[in-house]
Amino acid sequence: MIRFDWPIALLLLIGLPFLARASRRVRGAATVLPFRLAALALAIVGLSGQHVAAPATRLNVVFAVDRSDSVSPAQWARTEQFLEEAQRARRPGDRLGLVSFGGDAVVEHVPSEDARLQSSLRPKSIDTDIGAAIERALSSLPPDGGRRIVVVSDGNDHRGNALEAAKAARAAGVEISVLPLLRERQPEVLVDSVVAPPRVGAGEKFDVNVIVRSTVAQPAFVELSAGGRSWGRQRVSLPAGALSVPFQVTAAGGGWIQLQASLEAAQDTVRENCVGRAVVRVLGAPVILYAGDGRLPEVLAAQGLRVERVTADGLPGTISELNRYDAVVLDNVPATTLSRGQMEALRRYVADLGGGLVAIGGPNSFGVGGYAGTALEQALPVSMDIRQRVALPSTAIILLIDESGSMGKLGQETAKVELAKETARSVVDLLSERDLIGVITFDQSYKWLVPLTAARNRQQILDQVSRLRAGGGTEMYPPLSAAYEALAPLNIKIKHNIALSDGLTDPGEFERLVRQMRSEQMTLSAVSIGKDADLRFMKKLAEWGGGRHYHALDDYSVPQIFTAEALIATRSYIVEEKFQPVRLNTELLGTIPAVPALRGYIAASAKPAAEVHLRSAQRDPILVSWQYGLGRAVAFTSDAVPRWAADWMTWKDFAHFWSQTVRWAIRSRTGTLDVRTELQGASVRVAVDARDAAGDFLDGLKMEATVVGRFEQPVELRQTGPGWYEGRATLERPGEYSVAVTARAGARVVARTHEPVVLSYSPELRDTESDGGLLGSIAEMTGGEVLSRAADALKRARGARDMRETWPWLLSAAAVAFLAEVTVRRLPAAAASVEALRRRLRRGPDAADSMYAEADRWKPTAEQTRSASTDELARLYIARLRQSRKE
Repeated sequence: MIRFDWPIALLLLIGLPFLARASRRVRGAATVLPFRLAALALAIVGLSGQHVAAPATRLNVVFAVDRSDSVSPAQWARTEQFLEEAQRARRPGDRLGLVSFGGDAVVEHVPSEDARLQSSLRPKSIDTDIGAAIERALSSLPPDGGRRIVVVSDGNDHRGNALEAAKAARAAGVEISVLPLLRERQPEVLVDSVVAPPRVGAGEKFDVNVIVRSTVAQPAFVELSAGGRSWGRQRVSLPAGALSVPFQVTAAGGGWIQLQASLEAAQDTVRENCVGRAVVRVLGAPVILYAGDGRLPEVLAAQGLRVERVTADGLPGTISELNRYDAVVLDNVPATTLSRGQMEALRRYVADLGGGLVAIGGPNSFGVGGYAGTALEQALPVSMDIRQRVALPSTAIILLIDESGSMGKLGQETAKVELAKETARSVVDLLSERDLIGVITFDQSYKWLVPLTAARNRQQILDQVSRLRAGGGTEMYPPLSAAYEALAPLNIKIKHNIALSDGLTDPGEFERLVRQMRSEQMTLSAVSIGKDADLRFMKKLAEWGGGRHYHALDDYSVPQIFTAEALIATRSYIVEEKFQPVRLNTELLGTIPAVPALRGYIAASAKPAAEVHLRSAQRDPILVSWQYGLGRAVAFTSDAVPRWAADWMTWKDFAHFWSQTVRWAIRSRTGTLDVRTELQGASVRVAVDARDAAGDFLDGLKMEATVVGRFEQPVELRQTGPGWYEGRATLERPGEYSVAVTARAGARVVARTHEPVVLSYSPELRDTESDGGLLGSIAEMTGGEVLSRAADALKRARGARDMRETWPWLLSAAAVAFLAEVTVRRLPAAAASVEALRRRLRRGPDAADSMYAEADRWKPTAEQTRSASTDELARLYIARLRQSRKE
């Protein structure tokens, strides 16, 4: 292998041919030119810093030793013994170095022949960064000789960049061997974390979960104190693993509550990790907007929440009106009672303003409430599409659409018949492929626009519906009779009719016909269109037919009504049977135990990104949540009244369940700046969400942040998204810190706030076992070994090569060539000798000598000379000579 330090110098070689051509015009230059070109070429290659590979004669080894808190005294004693043995095993010429690392890495000794392998530094011992140790060791290795890094660690890396650093070492031709510091299994208990909501309202009850871990099964005591008082001391049986110990605390007053959990167990090795801390901010009571007719407002108010009750149609229609609430609860609210603007405002309230949304089921909500295809469905964690559900029965639906002249306009807006087309499209899209649909249009007469056909033929059905035109009188009785005759012979469980008309029809025996349909398990719903519709007649039709009556008040409600009717018709959306909800192990339920039985729910499908907390025996979601944009949304597909939740009414945790569910969805209430902190080992990630009072993003701010503790540490916050600023800081030691944030627009201060951060103890003390797998991967990736003896760390590297400089030899040769040129130019005899040699090499033997040799070849023999005359001999000689030249 050849390497050049300055390869650009080789470009000078391009000029040598031009120099040679120019020199030929000078008299005598041909003699000295080879020496001149050789001298210049050798000098150029020498100046380029050429190195050539040769077998290595020395070894360079840097030992990277772990000085973090997770290394026990016994493990450190093993490290010191290993370094002493390596010192003794060193051969003459070997160069050893030492890097000590924790959360940072420092070079204690650069590789040298007289370095002492003794570590005296512990850089940021509360953290471990193996990647930084490899990078620092790599940078300290000299470029020549065999090169090796030996990592001595327990393998518990907290930064996650060790393998990337190992790839860089492999690319540089450096192998990494490892000495895993395996930890003897000892009994150990610790408080892993104290989980509490970051903010709660004044007077609010909230859950605190103390997560404890133990390496052996044993009894222990866990105590939680908050606000200067004890909130409970529990005796628990610790398994060999993790256990969540629940507590409940009531927030009194405002400001901050400091929580402290302590753990006591008989079998323990390290005491420092038996205390965990957290800080909770107490705000004013959250304000909840409730729409519905249930008793939840009183339940939530008793839990310390402020609740405002409105009717469904009284929901705000703009996000600015919704912005004053922390969450919105919809209790059995049908989408058909909401306008398009109201539902879009709810969606944006959750996605853009970070508001909370809780939707509670009932016979008028979710699928049967017309949520499908709406902005409300977009914000919820469930989909109304359950066509893949196994229990879905076959259905036959007939749409009876009035196309009389009175259907031409809906007020001054869209023609009613155009709305009917959109309605049919909504219904067809919601039916499964094995369902049947038919469309009858009528004025003074009727016709089957679409005979009963499988819903899988969607495009053909929609093509027919698109041909609807309004005109003529109205006679509804014949098409109703035709629908009855078409459905009667079908062996299908669900047979449903939907009539859309203004009700201004000729008389007929409607009551007798519709009641007959009802007696044969056929249902009929009626939709009144227009302000001049005969509401009394249309309501009677729905009453006789066992269906529902709707009044289309605007051009948006008609498709929603028909969508709801299509879902009502498929009665599997309403599942009414007693079942025991299956509780899944999720954070939302917290300390809530197994829930009582329910007697029904609305079938729905959980969206892919949603988390299911309760489900039915048929695996349908009952309690589902997700993050939607900046906010959170929850869906409870059963109800909160005695119809389906009768057993819940007397459940002692009924109020606790609903308080916790709503509180989970409540948005952050930190004003203009929402500061969020996340501990990752000994690092704290700081994120700031900056918005104005209207919820608009604040971009381009100069964000100043400082971590205030024993010392102040500035944090650089950079904008990474709309109104979103991020940065990271490293905490020096365990303790309580505060992250102070100031936002400036030019010289003006926009907002100031602060957020507490608590590092209970060194994150290294969470590690109860060694991670030999990571160390093994590093060794395998770079061609190193997992060591057991110090002598193996100093074995000659396989295939190790030195890169040796060639410039002294090249420049010496160039000097010799230059002296030769001078000699030739100064000494005529030397020049003549060189010229003769050059010609001989170029032309071969002398021409005259060649001719004489040729002549001797054809010289007559002695016998020929005696027998021939001189004249004959001359002619023979010339003839033979000519013949040889031809040949």
